[in-house]
Amino acid sequence: MSKKITIKNIENMGLYYLDRYSAPTPHFKTVMLRKIKRRCARQDIPYESEYADLLDQVILKFQDYGYLDDATYARAVIKSQLNNGASKAKIKSKLMTKGIDITQIDAYFSDYIDETDYSAKDLEIEAGIRFIKKKRIGCYAKDTVYDQEKALRQLAYAGYSYHMAKQLLEMSADEADAILYR
Repeated sequence: MSKKITIKNIENMGLYYLDRYSAPTPHFKTVMLRKIKRRCARQDIPYESEYADLLDQVILKFQDYGYLDDATYARAVIKSQLNNGASKAKIKSKLMTKGIDITQIDAYFSDYIDETDYSAKDLEIEAGIRFIKKKRIGCYAKDTVYDQEKALRQLAYAGYSYHMAKQLLEMSADEADAILYR
């Protein structure tokens, strides 16, 4: 008689994973399928398609319990990434790699903007100021002379448009602080 993976095994694996990491539903499903296949290979159990059905049941159960909530995950990522100086494009890219649909991401961004009473441009500028402060470029540069081309490259790599990057680099420290600490 061969061993089988039960729904209880999948629940325990999922709870252990969610105890350590926060994840949206699509990413959780990908990770859990990988874990199930790895366990099958390690214990010489043939992989069966019913395990994916069991995983779907576990996902529904976890969503009912509130363990898996894409909206909460997206809001947390948006907030933390904006506070770290990430651009809207960079945040969207990160959420898309986790399996969240672009229309949902846009909805989460608009919800976040409604919650904070900022416009989308204000959020982008504030995140950009946090970025230039963290990287010590623009008005926060230690030296009075710094490589503006290098600073533009850093901002472009971080997902800021050329226009936004120029605006951030031309800003004075007083203007930046007024926006940042309002």
